[in-house]
Amino acid sequence: MTVGTVFERSKVPLTKWWMAAHMMNSGKNGVSAHEIHRALGVTYKTAWFMMRRLREAMTHLAPAPMGDNGGNVQSDETYDLNTSKRAKGYKNKASILAPVDEETGYARAFHVKGMSLPKVREIIFSNVRRKATLVTDEAPMYQTIGWEFEGGHQKVKHTGREYVNKAGFTTNNVESFFGVFKRGMRGTYTFCGEQHLQRYLAEFQFRYNTRTALGVNDGERTALAMKGIEGKRLTYRSAH
Repeated sequence: MTVGTVFERSKVPLTKWWMAAHMMNSGKNGVSAHEIHRALGVTYKTAWFMMRRLREAMTHLAPAPMGDNGGNVQSDETYDLNTSKRAKGYKNKASILAPVDEETGYARAFHVKGMSLPKVREIIFSNVRRKATLVTDEAPMYQTIGWEFEGGHQKVKHTGREYVNKAGFTTNNVESFFGVFKRGMRGTYTFCGEQHLQRYLAEFQFRYNTRTALGVNDGERTALAMKGIEGKRLTYRSAH
């Protein structure tokens, strides 16, 4: 029954897997391994690994491109979080890029090692249709990318304290996603090794894309997460 799923070779009862999945999906800031360890009566090591497996289940392997109907797609980047608290300067901090589709309300988040124009361009063009309108801040790297979109490139000048530009465009959606992510990372998880950052992003991305505001309740969100268990076997060694 569990062969070929994230539960393969696990001795944890399926009832506890469902309970852990529900705990991870019933609050937008996530849940710590310590809480799962205490609530389910499993060791901390087991709780930690269960969460790694469940994050794999939350990962969408082949999502469709954003801006499918020529709508607006916001994009922004953030740095650091809790991966390297002593790092100074952007080059030494973990970097994250996130496009958000205004029409669907869905976000995607990518851990980008060394934020650069070629890497950002590849991610944007792999995830956003060219007929969309790209909405960003005034970061120079978007100037080269933006002109290739049929809907054009709209800039919001944050350095000038502009939050809605003259044409009515904003980056509030992507900033909202980053806000939820940062609160969860700082308040719930406190520290994340950079090698695990993409898995944490997958977790927050999944919850954000199945949030209550989009009509999904906690039980439905948990069920959707558990639908992703197949074909994602994860060994303890590969989780580290």
